[in-house]
Amino acid sequence: MRNRVQKFVSAPPEVVFDYLAEPLNQPDWMEEISSVDLSEDEPVEVGTRFKHTVDITGRGSRVMGLEITELIENEVFEYSQTDGPYPLKTRYTLGPVDGGTLVVAIEESSPPGIYYKVVRPLVKWAVRRRLSGDLNDLKGRVEIPQESAGEGESESWLKRRLRGLRR
Repeated sequence: MRNRVQKFVSAPPEVVFDYLAEPLNQPDWMEEISSVDLSEDEPVEVGTRFKHTVDITGRGSRVMGLEITELIENEVFEYSQTDGPYPLKTRYTLGPVDGGTLVVAIEESSPPGIYYKVVRPLVKWAVRRRLSGDLNDLKGRVEIPQESAGEGESESWLKRRLRGLRR
């Protein structure tokens, strides 16, 4: 099952990428993620493994192991599930567009069994809805407010925002 959503973000690709490609930020902008287990000293690079706790509505929570499989600065952040009930890959691509960044999220999975085949349209809709909500939250975290976008103000606002995100 493949789901794709995209969102325009009024921030430069490097700002969006720096925030999006830091796994420790995931609980702040990904609805189902309640925590991430990754040492702050560990570099974020291809091969880095981390775990996140996913809160599944009506089903409690589950810890999933993940591995970064592709990382191209300011362009691509991709990770795959290393354990769990079925293969899952999530890929974010970023591209500069006038006044900001186009972020595309693609999630590919292959849940097994007849149950998923029967409810596939509903699951596909729910995943697309979640991805869209996540990108809306990401947008809210990294965009420079229009009222702060004056000369000199956006840089200081951006520096304050980045400082706050990296804590």
